[in-house]
Parts: sequence; C-alpha cells; structure tokens
Amino acid sequence: MYDERLRSRWTGIMGIDTTNVRILREDYVYLHVVDVPSRIPLAYELLPRETANLIKSVLLEIKEAGYQPRLIIADLAPELLSASKEVFPHTQIQACLYHLIRWLNEQLPTKGHSPVEKHRRTKIKILVAALATDQKERSDIIESLLQIDLDPMEAWVVLEFNERLKAGYYKTLTELAEIGCPIKFCYNNVCERAMGFIKELCARMRNFKSLENAQHYINYFWYSNISQILQRPPSSVGAHWDHKDLAKQILELMPRGLKDLVDMMEISQMIKLPVNGIREMAHALSLLTTTRYAFSKYYLKRFCEKLLKKQPSTLKQASAVTGLDTQTLAELLPELGFKLRFKTLDASNIEIIYPSA
Repeated sequence: MYDERLRSRWTGIMGIDTTNVRILREDYVYLHVVDVPSRIPLAYELLPRETANLIKSVLLEIKEAGYQPRLIIADLAPELLSASKEVFPHTQIQACLYHLIRWLNEQLPTKGHSPVEKHRRTKIKILVAALATDQKERSDIIESLLQIDLDPMEAWVVLEFNERLKAGYYKTLTELAEIGCPIKFCYNNVCERAMGFIKELCARMRNFKSLENAQHYINYFWYSNISQILQRPPSSVGAHWDHKDLAKQILELMPRGLKDLVDMMEISQMIKLPVNGIREMAHALSLLTTTRYAFSKYYLKRFCEKLLKKQPSTLKQASAVTGLDTQTLAELLPELGFKLRFKTLDASNIEIIYPSA
C-alpha cells in the first residue's frame, strides 16, 4: 500500500468481495479488495467470519494508507455495503453487473420448464435498464416492463430491481461518465477471479496446516502477482459511451455470464440503433446470429444437446422442444451441421436431417 510504484497506478475504482474458504476443517472468509482497472490488490485477508466490523477494520487500513475511492464496485451483501459506507461515506457504490447477471440467471432461468421467451425478454430489459444512458431512458424501460403480463417471479424480480435503482446502486452511463468510470470496470469479476485463485490454492495445499500458514501463502501469491502487474503498461481509465458502445456492452454480457441468446431486434428498438450494426458487432464477438437473434456458444451447446436427445423430426416439433420459432430454426440449424428437407410448402413441417444420419 505504501509502494510508490503501485500508488502511481491507483485509479480510485475499488472492487470488494468475499468468499468462503475451508482451513483445518473450519470455515473462514476470504476478503479481497482491489483497484479494479489496474488489478492491484489493496487487501487479501482471511477473516474468521463475515461481519461489517471486521471488513471495516481492513478498509480503515486501506484508507489510512491514502487510498480514497471515487467509486466502489460491490455485490449487495449487507456487510460489504455497511462497512464501505461507514469508512467511505462520500463515495458512491455501483452494484456489480456481473452479480446482477448471476442473480437474473438464478431467479429467471431460461431452461427446463420455465417460460423461456418471457424470462429471456424480462432479463434483457432489466440489463438494458441497468445500462441505460440516462434516467429518462431507464424510466421508459421500467415502464415498458411494468406493462408486460409478468408471472409472479418476474414481478418480484422487477420490483426488487426497481428498489435497487431507487437506492442508487446502478448508475446510468451518464452518471458513470461524470465519475470517470468506463462501464467495463463495473463488472467486479476481477475479485471473482482472484477469489477463484485462492480457492485453487487452498485445494492444492490441502486446506493448509494452519491459518497463519494459509495467510503467508496468500501473501506470497499476491506479492508474485503484483510483480507481474508492474511489468505491464498502466491501465487507461477514460469514460466514454454512445449508443453503439451500449449495444456492444449488451452483447459482451453473453460470454461474461448471460450464456443465452439476445434478441437483436428488441435491442435495436430500445436503443435506436440499426439491427445490421448490432449484427456486425455480434460477429466481431464470435457470436452466431440469425436475422433476429445472437447466440452464445453455451446456449448453442445446450441447444444441440436438447435436439439430439429429443430428435424432433420437423421444424414445428423442434420449435416445441427448443422454444425458438420455425423461421429462426430454419436459419440456425444449417449453421450447426443439420440439414433440412423441403417436402412441403408448409415451412413448419420441413424435415430435419441429423448430422449422424
């Protein structure tokens, strides 16, 4: 914290998160605090439990060393929020978009027997609202959400998300630009990856022999990591956005964790950008597209597994199995190695020939 080489790279965009680790058959909490753009760790502490007071004590050390964040990226865990607000009362908190995606995937699943199309549409609208340009655009999206015939779970998710908006935990692009934070740093997966490294370290060392031993290994791990960071060029932190950038950010949510398809037509209508431009961005991100949708590799893997398991013989049957319309299937299947046999003028009854046939 007092090394001038590190201090010169601080950006003031701070990420904070916790995870559970097991040492000597006991559960501990690993707290990771990081300067997100530079990826320089500010704290990497093992705590006996997750309480606001213990987290506060670590944040006070960071503050005393001279670190003053202009924005804190965090999930909405009460202990993290309480400690952050007490130590840095004048710093705004941005809810992590990575955790928002994960929360939406948990609450509104788009597989199994769930109402796939409805849940998918609601998830995308919420994500677009979280990434809105300004409060007017966000209000319009929320209003359009409330006009939809929502099922009980969707209604609860929308109301919960609206409460988070009222608390100011999701900044608009305009607000983020004023703070000087590009939207790409609002995904606190820097902490997620860091915590993954520590879990792997614990597993490799068979949960360590003692708590002190574990902390020494963690300290050395990050000392080595910081040495590598210092060899890289400094991060550039300049907030910039426009509607084209917003569309690209939405598409990039897919490999970040959305793991689904995106309705490009819907995005086009909401952000007033031609769908052809959105499709070009999708291709640049190696996403497969049809006229209307962009597909993640994860979604296509599940899609093919479902088709091969059920083996519907026509596009109409495949539509019932996958939830996609027959026109989309007619475009998508040949791209995935399936062949179509046109025996009728009725497009819904076009036969599917499987790759192994």
